[in-house]
This record gives sequence, C-alpha cells and structure tokens, in this order.
Amino acid sequence: MPGPVVRFNPKDLTKEGTSQVFVFVYMQRKRVTFQTGVYLTPNQWDSDKCLVKKTVKGSDKSNLIIRDVVAKINDILVKFQLKNTLLTPEALKLEYSKPSYGFDFIDFMERAIKERKGEITDSTIRQHNGILAKLKAYQSRIITDELTEEFFVNYNRYLKTTLKNDLNTRHGNMKTIRSYINIAVRKGMIEKNPITKNPVKRSSTDRVFLTEEELMRMIELYRKKTLSESRQRVLRHFLFGCMTGLRISDIRRVSMDNIVGDILVVVPYKTKNVTGKTIKIPLSAMAKQLIEDESPFRVNGTIFNCIAEQNMREYIKLVAKECDITKEISFHCARHTFATVFLRNTHNLAALQKILGHANIRETMVYAHTLTEDVEKEMKFMDKF
Repeated sequence: MPGPVVRFNPKDLTKEGTSQVFVFVYMQRKRVTFQTGVYLTPNQWDSDKCLVKKTVKGSDKSNLIIRDVVAKINDILVKFQLKNTLLTPEALKLEYSKPSYGFDFIDFMERAIKERKGEITDSTIRQHNGILAKLKAYQSRIITDELTEEFFVNYNRYLKTTLKNDLNTRHGNMKTIRSYINIAVRKGMIEKNPITKNPVKRSSTDRVFLTEEELMRMIELYRKKTLSESRQRVLRHFLFGCMTGLRISDIRRVSMDNIVGDILVVVPYKTKNVTGKTIKIPLSAMAKQLIEDESPFRVNGTIFNCIAEQNMREYIKLVAKECDITKEISFHCARHTFATVFLRNTHNLAALQKILGHANIRETMVYAHTLTEDVEKEMKFMDKF
C-alpha cells in the first residue's frame, strides 16, 4: 500500500489568498484526506520538498505539524500491517481521529446511520437518529472504552428515571445501540462487543385486536354508508388491513401492479431493505370489494388514497366509538385483528408467518394466545372425569 502524500493546491485559494496543506492516502481505489490546519500562500510552499519554505515565519512549527500528520498515518499503516488486519478507508480515518484508548462512539454512530441510507428505510433512520439524540444528551462524547456493562446500566437508569421511557422503549434503544457497536466490531474498530446481550428485558405487550363480532360491527357500519366521505374512506383502509394483515405503510404504497389474479404480491416497506422478502396474500371477497369501492375504474397507480396519519388515527377512533367499541384502537390494530381472526379460524401458524412476512416464527407466536384460548375451551370435555 502506498504511503501518505503531502499536497498543496495553489489554485484552490480562500478569500484571504491562502490554501490548506493536505495529506492524502490512496487505498481501495479511494482517496482518504487528512487536514493539517496549515494555511499558506502559493509562494510560501516548496513544491519540490513538499515543505513550507524556511524563509516563511513559523515554518519550523508548520513543517513539524505536517510531519506529525504523516508520521501518525504511517504508524497506523504499520500497526494494521503487523496485525495482518484489513485496513479500510473508514477505519483509517477513525484510527487517526481517536486517542490511543479509543474513539468517539457518538461520532461513529452518527456517520454510520448516514451510511445506512438506502439499506434501511427512512423511518428507521429517523428512529435511529432519535435514539442517538438521547445518547448524545446523556453524554456528548463517549470513548469506546467507556462502553461497558456498567455504562449501560447507568444509561438505562437515565432513560427510566429522567426520560420516563417505558420498558420496551428502553429495550429498543439498547438493541439499536448494540447493533451499531456490532457494526464497529465488523469493521475491525472494536475487538468485541462489550455487551453480549441486551441489559433490558422486553416485556410482552397486550396487542389490541377486534373480536370477530366487533369486526362485523365495523363492516356493517361501512356497508350502511352513513359516515362522512373522509371517515368512510379511513374505515375502508382500516378494514383492508383487517382483511390482509398489511401495515398502514404498505396500504399507502400498494398499487394495482401488486395484484396478480386474486393474489396481492407485496414486498413490505418496513423490511424491504432488510430481508427484501416478497409476501403473497390471497384476496378475500371483502378485500376485493374494498379495492373496487376505492376507485372502480382504476387500472394503475396506487390503490388507496390515504389521508395524513394523524387524521387517520383520529377518525378510526371516532368510527370505533360509533360501533360501541371501547378499546384503544390504532391502525396497527387492523394487522393484529387479521392475525388473531386468521389463527382462530385456521390454527395455521406457518401460513400466518408467511402472510405477515415474519422472518422468525417467534414473531408470529405472539398470536398463539388465540390457540391457547381455543384449546382451553376444547379441553373442557375432560371435566366430566
């Protein structure tokens, strides 16, 4: 690997007529740039010796700074060569910027999130930036050697007592932070993740779903067509979620092109950059009717014209009240309703896993309460003994 190269560009001048001396390293077809902080006018630079001319005031100090930058880069190159470890451009930059006992994890996580754009969805990036903001508020600079189990015990306490985050929110925060530590491990910047398991256990949440009787009440209200146009539309979209198990993010995006015969073929938006897995959902008569009601003459483009999510949340709660449903209804309740009704009628966990697009059967098992309740009822016959 070629060593560092010192460069001064006399054409790239600031308003003051000076330009900075840079040090470059070329590796893996990329140019890694390092600033020296030394600014000169074109006539102060000796291009043959790649040094500041001795006649310039403070040249000794400026040349020492440049040599130190070059020496530090060379030390890193030798260090990785001796360890027989692959040195990437990013690893070189981080190794250069960190003190001998570690580097700033806050800075690393900030840049790693930006690099993942396109790999994960925009909503996930916003979520990760929110988690980073909390971590940064707790401690603005975190050297990697500080990332110990004790650190995360204290940070969990901060999330709980100061920010009043519930158990699952704290679990999600820790899970995300650990994932970025693992990225640093894979890049060879940290030898191993200091926390092998999430220090915060996740609690089982009560998933709100409609019973079949409550779902029928909503369908009957929809068929009466007594609601305002906006509420009728929101109810239509909610019922489509109940009929297919789609998240609202997919209902917003699903198009006529996704319909193949009587099958809805979708790559879920939430996991498209993670698994890219395609799910196939047979359309029931009710699901097809809802599509027809939305736009009977539409042959292309998105199927549903959804309003703002905040209004959707408000309207579906009002619709639920009209149906005498007192549960705290959200749009995700439609997905839970589909899963519960499907499982209660089919007892087929494997099929439900495929329709919901779960990568792991454990995700689908949260709906097993449906099977448990039915089995308890069916086992009543044993009481005669």
